[in-house]
Amino acid sequence: MVTERDAGRERALNPSSVRNDFSGSATGPVLQAGQFNGPVTLNIYYAEGGDGGSPQREAQPGPERSGAPRVPQTSEELSDILGDRPPMWEYLSWAGHLCLGVQSLETKRLDQGVGSQGRGHYLPSVEEAVAYIPDAFGWLGQIGESIMYWLAPEMQEKMFGPSGEPGDAVLIEHNAKRLLGVYDGFMDWAIDMRSCKVPAKLARLFQLAASYADRPALDFRNFVDSAVEQFDRFSTMDLHDPELRIEITLNFPIAIDPEAERAFHEEYDRVLKRSW
Repeated sequence: MVTERDAGRERALNPSSVRNDFSGSATGPVLQAGQFNGPVTLNIYYAEGGDGGSPQREAQPGPERSGAPRVPQTSEELSDILGDRPPMWEYLSWAGHLCLGVQSLETKRLDQGVGSQGRGHYLPSVEEAVAYIPDAFGWLGQIGESIMYWLAPEMQEKMFGPSGEPGDAVLIEHNAKRLLGVYDGFMDWAIDMRSCKVPAKLARLFQLAASYADRPALDFRNFVDSAVEQFDRFSTMDLHDPELRIEITLNFPIAIDPEAERAFHEEYDRVLKRSW
């Protein structure tokens, strides 16, 4: 008869049992080959006259023909964008919500960067600690996969509006908040893993596991920075030019740092292949 202790020992002595959870043998959202299940792309098309984005005013002559404002960096600027509804306001306000949200989470980013810890889970035995690892990575996978839902093409159309129609300001803000929840979740997950109370021989393993969330959190910030940079270009364009066509593709890679993965598995092999 195989006892729970025997099963835990087998999981510990056979790192492939954890590695398989990364590679997709488990059901549900999991990490696959060091990355989440697929990249995410945001496609933006704009043409004066309604080929993309919100409906535009008729082209104006002379100095009134100008570009859109820049992405709002303060709540006051965001309110102005939402009140005035200039060309491309949907994308500008969405990026503004994301930018302000990332700023509001700067303290947590710094906490994560210096290895801040919270209360953490109490996992006093090697068996309990080892059993916790694949579950924790499964949770990380679920956090990352939600990005694909909130940036799916049908979701983009709901918030930004179908071609030639205005977007939905409420859904735009809601979408940005949900995405920021993913970013917040990455950092919370890392702090939780780092805070687990485990046997001393597994302490470094859990520290290395926590680093799995570093790259996704950085990727999120880079995505927001890229969106701001691309959307700020609208301010230099004559958006009322009937000949103007804009196509922007923003890719959101959702990956685990290969070095973090390598270091974790090396430590796993080093520590858990020893006899208990």
